Amino acid sequence: MDPLGIKHLALPLLFVPFRAVAEDVLETTVDPSERPYPYAIFNVQPGDSPDDSQTIFEERMAIELVPQEVQIRVQSPNGQDFQTTFIDHLLTAGVDTNTRLRGDAYGSIFLQLATEAMDRRIIAITRSIRTESDNLPEPAALRAQIAEQYGQPSRVEVNGPTMRLTYAWGTDGFISDLDNVAEQTIEHDPGDGNIKAFRYRPCATTGGEVGYRFNELRRQPKMPGCTALFIVTYQGGSPMSEVHFALYDYDLDRRHTAAVDAQIKAALSDNVEPSDMDL
Repeated sequence: MDPLGIKHLALPLLFVPFRAVAEDVLETTVDPSERPYPYAIFNVQPGDSPDDSQTIFEERMAIELVPQEVQIRVQSPNGQDFQTTFIDHLLTAGVDTNTRLRGDAYGSIFLQLATEAMDRRIIAITRSIRTESDNLPEPAALRAQIAEQYGQPSRVEVNGPTMRLTYAWGTDGFISDLDNVAEQTIEHDPGDGNIKAFRYRPCATTGGEVGYRFNELRRQPKMPGCTALFIVTYQGGSPMSEVHFALYDYDLDRRHTAAVDAQIKAALSDNVEPSDMDL
């Protein structure tokens, strides 16, 4: 059991309402540093600032990116409270689930962001396009273009009209054959001192979504041994086809998560100052 006995509430917000509890401030402690892999979308990589990147995406795709906030509130048994609100991601205005279900043509960008603990830097980027098939290159031509820029993929999957190219970058560099990457074992502490062995295959064993949510115990490490994944998916159709680009930086995500966890737990373990209420 976690010694803090903390409770967690994370709520997506469309606006910032009045709060009775004062907001806590996260300190910037993580430097994303230069990324070791070459992959990028419109020359933007995880670790970049969202401000300049937003302008690039909006101009290149003629879209508007809007922020979406998340509130995190964690409370300890002795009544200590940690609460902060941050911009969790930027997404494309006017593109939602209904847009996709109707089969409308669209172009969209989704930027997953860090908190102030990593200076609000980008952690993951996804770009999606649905348009008439004649407006897109043939799958083989797109594959050749990607290979010319980044080399041969770590994995190629073709299933009828669907093609999926995966580029995997592990802690030791590019993984040339993702299907045959060797299994490894690490010791993992979920947060309660109960250390267990965890077996995984770098960039091949799934391990959770990118982005911050507080948890008392992190029972499974997040994509151990994997620095980043760059995935290109082509879904052919008639009259419309789709192309999706996704770039996830798990190294940044792990470092950011550890930094925010540490700051929240430190804040909740501080001694509580007595009040001066007239009793």
